[in-house]
Amino acid sequence: LFCFVLLCFALFFFVLLLGVIIYRLIEKNNWLKLESEKQEVYVQQKEAVEKLHMYIKAVESESRGYALSDNKRFLQNFNVLLDSINGITLQLNEVDGGIKTAVHYLKLESLIQQKIYFLQNLNALTAQNRNYDISLTTSNESADLSNSISVCKQAVVHNLQVQINQSKISLREAKKTADNTVYYSLAVSLVLILISFFFLVKEIISSKRVSKELELQKERYRTTLSSMTEGVITTDKTGDIIYMNPA
Repeated sequence: LFCFVLLCFALFFFVLLLGVIIYRLIEKNNWLKLESEKQEVYVQQKEAVEKLHMYIKAVESESRGYALSDNKRFLQNFNVLLDSINGITLQLNEVDGGIKTAVHYLKLESLIQQKIYFLQNLNALTAQNRNYDISLTTSNESADLSNSISVCKQAVVHNLQVQINQSKISLREAKKTADNTVYYSLAVSLVLILISFFFLVKEIISSKRVSKELELQKERYRTTLSSMTEGVITTDKTGDIIYMNPA
């Protein structure tokens, strides 16, 4: 009976532990899903910043080519690139990447707007005074804006890369913890079941041994009573004869 109760307790504990494991795994998987989505957002932001910087260089190259050659073919993609730049800057400003990253985004947007305004003025002045335009393209203001944009872009990319790396580490540790929890819980449950099964088998063997000994004792008593020369009669409470030896 004790072993049976122990086995039932072990099975109950196993089911309870299994339920807790499933709940924790569901909770952990939800967190992993959110963290993975956040990491994907960081990666997309980083790619967007890289693309934004590439568009800025392309716009600057077109304006510089137009100012130096007075050939409007250099500006055939100018407005398309400006639309792409404005779209990316708006997208980046709406992102939640932390105070430091948001400040870099705002600074980057301000610098880009200054650069675009500078290039638009350069294009407008090209037909009026080419010598002035050429000197404008090589001015300190243009170089300072380009350098500031590059520095700010590097700061944004660096911060995003740090967040991506931290997210990867958190995901790796969380997955490792979840796997270890499952393995340890299953190991404990298996040990409890094996212990309970061992005691149950032991109890069954002990019961069979006791039953066999009782059967042997009954056989001895029956042989003894049968060999007696005196009569032996056994009755129940009502007086009915239950056993009577041959004598």
